[in-house]
Amino acid sequence: MNRTVYKFDLLPPNETLEIWYDDGYSTGPVLVGVDGRGKGCIWIEHDSESKTKMRHMYKVFPTGVSVFGRHVGSFIDGGLVWHVYRVDRT
Repeated sequence: MNRTVYKFDLLPPNETLEIWYDDGYSTGPVLVGVDGRGKGCIWIEHDSESKTKMRHMYKVFPTGVSVFGRHVGSFIDGGLVWHVYRVDRT
């Protein structure tokens, strides 16, 4: 299996990021953080050869609010800690 890591800009807390990629064992988020432009991002490993793609949805939550989904990482930006959750998949 050939794998490639891609970077996606995270969306504001009131929006949901939808990404299509395979659902293999060794694929998924590998890092969340702020890139060199100062933008919150998620880096996701994909199986480059997979023909089957599934929808994966990610949402950013600030600290101290009710959350849902599966936590995939947190990062600091603007003096605040943000938490990224995978909230749905089809």
